[in-house]
Parts: sequence; structure tokens; C-alpha cells
Amino acid sequence: MVNVYSQIDVSMTEKEIMNNGISKLLVSGILICGLSGVAHAAEQDSTGAEKPRHAVGLSAGWVVANGLSYRRYIGAGFLQGTFVGMIDKEANEEYLDLSLSYGRYLNRFELLEGRHSVGVKMIAGVEAEHEKSATNFYFDRIETNHYINTGLGLGLDVGNPGRRGLLVSFNLIYTASFKGFNAREFTRLRLLPTAGIHFNF
Repeated sequence: MVNVYSQIDVSMTEKEIMNNGISKLLVSGILICGLSGVAHAAEQDSTGAEKPRHAVGLSAGWVVANGLSYRRYIGAGFLQGTFVGMIDKEANEEYLDLSLSYGRYLNRFELLEGRHSVGVKMIAGVEAEHEKSATNFYFDRIETNHYINTGLGLGLDVGNPGRRGLLVSFNLIYTASFKGFNAREFTRLRLLPTAGIHFNF
């Protein structure tokens, strides 16, 4: 990924940065989980078929992150975690991407006589990225960056939302980006697309 951020402010001590970063991540996680409310829907849909409880797949984009994803359905919503990690010791390169997001279905439309459907959803999440890479040909100058992306948006799940089977996701998320795990340095605010493919079971 091209580095478009300015240099990190290192005036804080390492302990202060860690404490601030952990606190902000915990607050973000609590806010996301709080969106689920306390209501729980029945475990069957209107056709009597059992609703899926889990999904696995792939996600790509800001906030929902890039990598392998897992969903846990909770009533009319779901919690989704995504992770990918790549390490090349010879080239001194590392990339780690982790996110937690919450989605809640607002409505669902049937297609093809009920065999497929489209779910309209709200989605919110927080993503943490770690990047380490060499900045010259000899791989002896190393640059390490950390980023936090958080956002809120709307999306579509096409296929079988609320049922077992394949699901394709498209989202538009209003995203705020920060540099450093302490999220101290705000960098930009923008509307970004994300996508994913999942299998409900």
C-alpha cells in the first residue's frame, strides 16, 4: 500500500501510546456491539427454514478489512471479524490487517420467486493495520506504520441473507482514517466501497 500519511508524532511515551490505543479500541468495540441492542429474533424464517448462525468467507476494503472473515448472526444482525497476515523475513516486510464490524438488516426483498433475496443493511466497524517494509534496494532501511480506520455505512447482501447458502456483499462506508494505534493523528474522511463473499451455515 502506498504511504499517503504524514510522519507519526512520537512525543508520547510508548506506554502512553499503548494505553490510549487500547482505550480507544475498546470504546469503539463497545459502541459497535451496543448497536445490536438486546432483542433476539427467532431461529426460523417465515418459511420455517432454520436461520444460519455462522458464515465464513473473504472480505476486501477499508473498515471491513482484507482477508478471511467469520460472521456470527445475532437476531437481525451479525458480528463479523476479518484477518489477514503476511510476513516476508528476507524482504523485511510485514502486513497485518484485523477488523471487527457489526451489521444489521433493515429490510429484505425476495427475488426469483423467493429462491434468492437482497438484504439492505447498516454496517459499522473498526479496522487496525500494521505495515512494515524496506524503503531501499538493500532492505536495510525499515519503515513501520500503524493505521486505524473506522466508519458507518449502508450495504447490500445478495443471495441468501437469513438463509443457508452463498452471499455476496457490497457496502458503501463513510470512513475516518487515523495514523498510529493511538488514533491521535486524523488523516482523512471519505466514502469508500467494500465487498465480500460469504457462505451461510
